[in-house]
Amino acid sequence: MYRPLANFALLLFAYYAFMGTLTSYAPLYFAFHGVSAAEVGVLMSLVQVMRIVGPTLWGWVADHSRSRR
Repeated sequence: MYRPLANFALLLFAYYAFMGTLTSYAPLYFAFHGVSAAEVGVLMSLVQVMRIVGPTLWGWVADHSRSRR
């Protein structure tokens, strides 16, 4: 009975662990490789932009491909 809930909890833990690691260390990694601060800002903002634009884009693709699954 609790197996789907545990799977969902594990998924959320993995997602937030990944996002926490990415948002903390990716700018340092990019800066180490010589990327400017403005470019790092643009790269890191793309994550948030895709969280806003992504679902709408996927919905449009699903509606025009006639495959909503």
